[in-house]
Amino acid sequence: MVRNGFPPELLVRGGLLREREDGRRYDYFRNRIIFPIVDGRGDLVAFGGRAIDDAVPKYLNSPETPLYKKSEVLYFLHTARTAIQEEGRALVTEGYLDAIALYEAGIGNVVASLGTVLSETHARILRRSAEEVVFVFDGDSAGSRAVISGAPVFLSEGFRVRIALLPSGKDPDDYVREQGADAMRQRVEDSVNLVEFQIRNLAADVDPNAPETQARLVSELAALLKSVRSPILLKSYGKLVAEQFDMDPEDVWAELRRQGVSLKTPAPRRDTRRKESLDARMSVERQLLAWLIAMPSEIEAASERISPSDFADPMHQEIARLLWSASQGSEPFDALLLVETSSDDHVRELLSRLVLVRRPPDLPSEIAGCLARIERDILRRGEQRHLEDRTKEDDVDDLVVARELLELTRQRRPSKST
Repeated sequence: MVRNGFPPELLVRGGLLREREDGRRYDYFRNRIIFPIVDGRGDLVAFGGRAIDDAVPKYLNSPETPLYKKSEVLYFLHTARTAIQEEGRALVTEGYLDAIALYEAGIGNVVASLGTVLSETHARILRRSAEEVVFVFDGDSAGSRAVISGAPVFLSEGFRVRIALLPSGKDPDDYVREQGADAMRQRVEDSVNLVEFQIRNLAADVDPNAPETQARLVSELAALLKSVRSPILLKSYGKLVAEQFDMDPEDVWAELRRQGVSLKTPAPRRDTRRKESLDARMSVERQLLAWLIAMPSEIEAASERISPSDFADPMHQEIARLLWSASQGSEPFDALLLVETSSDDHVRELLSRLVLVRRPPDLPSEIAGCLARIERDILRRGEQRHLEDRTKEDDVDDLVVARELLELTRQRRPSKST
């Protein structure tokens, strides 16, 4: 790169060279297999390197630079986004090779954490495409500790968070190569809820009946439960803790409240999340309309899955009605003529902008991903309304409501045939 005109100082700043105290510079990624790291737009921002000898550390990532912030990048996201949207679920592994191995086996909705603690930014990035995150780690690795460190931010962002543990000593790369993709998918389906996972972790190798142990365990669980936003789920988890440690539920809740766990969701946080959720829905709807204008042959298939009234934005509803109607006519589809069809100036202006949106390389996949997200959001909003209605009832049974929510959640998951 120096021979091609790049100043060494810039290469040091970009993390490709390191400088010793005596001023000499050396190749940061020497003697390593290189993994390019791209951001969510597909732009190259950093590199990862795996040692091909006994060098330590085994994996090495670029240091942070003006282009690369570890808390803002997930490895493989650009490749996995469409599959994540279609599944409504993201699998998170620790290393590049884990993500690559799963992808090669046909499991496309996988990203890797680049060896850093997962951040609120990571959660928000994934929240645009998924509603459930499953951490897939070696059962006896430090990865399980990384899960607990980063998982609360996913709970607070409204994710369903689950843990898929593999046999001791087997990472996802080993496991999928030895057992196959179906076995890995079954591990994911058999994954456990994050809170249950933490209870098992804390109760292992201790006497859960000792009072001092119980107090410590409940205190440690409180840090996780603070991130749970659903009062119904919090009540269920409180009962689970009491049963697991053979404690009086009132004593459990007294300690949880003392540690700052509340059954009331703070209004500002809830309002912010609802606004962010609505903004995300608007963005997906607008993308879908732009892609359908770019590929009108897909309009009829889209109309069989959702109707114009399913769009949350009134202008989007009007544009969808125009598209649905145009696709059924005998005349060839003409986007510019469609702009003149509406009598609403705002709708015409939006249509004009949508016609000019640059089309992505794989339009059918993008359209399928948008449709899947809208369908899941419709069901999720129905689930939320159901929860709010049930919590207003005086004699509500927490377990019954939890089962009802579980059934609604299952409806959101795509069948294997799709």
